[in-house]
Amino acid sequence: MDPVGWPTWAALTSHLTAGLHTAAQHPPLHAILIRAARYLCVSGQSRAARDLTAALHRLWITALGEDHPDTLGIAQYLGHATTDLGTDAAARHIIEDTLERRCRVLGPDHPDTLNSASNLATTLDSLGEYEQARRLHEDTIKHRRRILGPDHPDTLNSANNLATTLANLRQFRAAEQILGDARARSRRVLGENHPDTQRLTENLAQVLTALGRPFEAHRLRVTGGKKGQRRKRR
Repeated sequence: MDPVGWPTWAALTSHLTAGLHTAAQHPPLHAILIRAARYLCVSGQSRAARDLTAALHRLWITALGEDHPDTLGIAQYLGHATTDLGTDAAARHIIEDTLERRCRVLGPDHPDTLNSASNLATTLDSLGEYEQARRLHEDTIKHRRRILGPDHPDTLNSANNLATTLANLRQFRAAEQILGDARARSRRVLGENHPDTQRLTENLAQVLTALGRPFEAHRLRVTGGKKGQRRKRR
């Protein structure tokens, strides 16, 4: 997730994909391949991510089965990449299937299951199904607070995504409250300059602007919020 490590991941991913079929058949490398897919997604290399995850998904369905944790792990990032390429309807099918399988195989409280639930809620938001997205975000953040704690980065990510949906519903005051709390926790846990903190700062500034408080929004942006990164998947 940290851009500081991206040059290393770029070199490693290039090495892995050069011998993809061999690497995909070597179980000790599966976790690294999944993390490489995550790197491609978070670094904005959506087409490369889609190509890698689609290839691995096909290989692992045959070798491991559709319900294997590694198959489901790569399916998560296949859904992520598909969404980033602008095909939310196709991504929804992938993400819903992954969520259903993870609920059955891992249980509803497993962190991987909650990742899929969060991704589905974000996809529903992208499709304009805001009320359904809000309900799923609220359920996910409730589970993450209980299982991971209120300060965990995944919990703060859920808070950010819930606030985005609330803003889309024009519930700006509720979004402000959630973002303010999440930003304070992120500053304490991750630091002022962490990308997650900057994302929360920018999203809070956007909400303040919508509430007619542009000067407060400007003061927040001076602290280093990043524009154009309103939500994030896991």
